Amino acid sequence: MQRSFVVLACIAGLVTAMSTGCRRPVEKTAERIIKERLPIVLGTAKSYEVSVESASMGAGMRGRLRHVSVFGRGVALTNGMILDRVMIEASDVSVDRKSASIDGVRSSTMNAWLDAREVEAIIRKRRPDLPPVNLTVVGETLQVRTVPRVLGFPTVTVAIDGSLVVAKSGRELHFQPKTARLGVVPIPDSVVGYVADIVNPVAEMTAFPVPMLARSVSLDGGFIRIGAELTVEELLPILNKR
Repeated sequence: MQRSFVVLACIAGLVTAMSTGCRRPVEKTAERIIKERLPIVLGTAKSYEVSVESASMGAGMRGRLRHVSVFGRGVALTNGMILDRVMIEASDVSVDRKSASIDGVRSSTMNAWLDAREVEAIIRKRRPDLPPVNLTVVGETLQVRTVPRVLGFPTVTVAIDGSLVVAKSGRELHFQPKTARLGVVPIPDSVVGYVADIVNPVAEMTAFPVPMLARSVSLDGGFIRIGAELTVEELLPILNKR
C-alpha cells in the first residue's frame, strides 16, 4: 500500500530522458510519466491532473524540481478506500540521476476529501460487533445516528451532533459530541458517551496507504476534509523502494 509514493519516485526515471529543449517540455515529460504511473501506485481515478515546476531548465536537467502537484477526482486507493478528491503536493524534490532515486523532499502535504459513507465503512470494519452507525455532514456539523443497546438489547434511534477534531498524536480523528436528542428530548450523558465510544476513533491515519500525520480536519461542502503532512523521514525509503 505504501508504494503510493512511487508517484514521486517515477520522477527519477524522467531525468535520464532530459537531454535537450526548454524548461516546459522537460516539465511536460515529467507530468506525463507521473500521470501514467498514478493508477498503479496510487489507485484508479475518474481523472488525474499533474503539474510540475522546475526553477529553470538547468535545474530540471540536474534533477531539481521546485514543485510537484497531483490532483485526483474519484480516487479508489490501492487499499480500497475511495476519496472524492485528493491533492498531493511536494516542494523541493531532488533526484540523484546516477542512482535514479529520490534523495530529498523538503516538504509534502496531502488534502483528502471523504464522503461520510466511507467513514461509516471504516467504523463498520473496525467494530463489526456494534450496531450500524449513520454519519451525515450538515453544514459544519457531523451528525451521528445509531441505536444504543441496553443490556445487549437495541433501544431507539438517537441523533448526536458534533464536530471532528485531530488527536494530539496526529494519527487519529475523533468525534466530539455537542448536542444530543431523541426527538426533542435531551439524551443523558451516559448515552452520548456510549455513542462516542462506538465511533471513536472515527479514522486512523494508518488506514491511508501513505505515511502521514493529520494536521487539520473540517467539513467542506458535505465532505470530510483531512489536511495532512506527509512524514518525510518515512517518505524517502518508500520513494526509493525497488
